[in-house]
Amino acid sequence: MRRPYELSYRRIDRINRQIASWLLFSSTHVMPIALGVVSLLALIAWQTQYPYDAPQHLPIRAVADDNASLSPAQALALLLRGSTGSFHDTELSEAPVWTVFTVPEDSLAWPMPIEFPSRHAMDIACWNASMLRALGRGNRQGTTGSIFAVKAGFALEVNSSAAGSNVLCPDPGSRAGPPFSLDLAAR
Repeated sequence: MRRPYELSYRRIDRINRQIASWLLFSSTHVMPIALGVVSLLALIAWQTQYPYDAPQHLPIRAVADDNASLSPAQALALLLRGSTGSFHDTELSEAPVWTVFTVPEDSLAWPMPIEFPSRHAMDIACWNASMLRALGRGNRQGTTGSIFAVKAGFALEVNSSAAGSNVLCPDPGSRAGPPFSLDLAAR
């Protein structure tokens, strides 16, 4: 006659073999198929992180505020006397940088984002340069107005009423950042 604990050991052993068999099957067949299906769905259905194929590069004017003492009006006066360029090299300076650019008039889609791609930017604020009216503000904790976080930097969404106007923004390349440039990404 068998002892009762021998029956329970055999039953437990059989259950363990079934579990091991199921784990082997699922890890070699079910999981790779599930990962493939999810990857395929991600490629087809998920929104891309980089939705713009060929962004238009905007010329900018930039000036470093070494003492961090310029008001928006003072910075704008300095910027409008300066020359335009395609980028501004911060030379690893932590001084705030003021920039001004013109929103293009020949956009195919409105509203459009204007991207500040510097991953070193800690905060940004933008104003309509003609009236010095705030358009938005953002930092690594959150954004307000027309500023929003995108990729590793920030972006400003403008509408057709802003076409042809100047926009003033401080700080897109400060905090020891590399050269930065502004890219207009038309939708």
